[in-house]
Amino acid sequence: MTAFVWSWHRTDDSYHRLRSRKFAQKHNRNIRAIILKLNAKPTMRVEAGWFVTYLEGQRYVLGHTDAGIRPAVREALQLCSEVRMCGGRLI
Repeated sequence: MTAFVWSWHRTDDSYHRLRSRKFAQKHNRNIRAIILKLNAKPTMRVEAGWFVTYLEGQRYVLGHTDAGIRPAVREALQLCSEVRMCGGRLI
């Protein structure tokens, strides 16, 4: 490990030094919630001829089945990415 990486990794308020609970308290972050959000996967269904996805308890209509599944999957992945990020910052 280079000196730069070592110094960055081992600062006084690093995750490695503080461990998860103290790090989360010091930086006001809910580590478990962040991990759950990063691991969230949308489920897609067909409802009345429309592709629909559910993510974090919300229902999103992705497009009509006539357009095919590829645009709906692209839309679902984009939506998942947007839900995970808010204003460029992970919630």
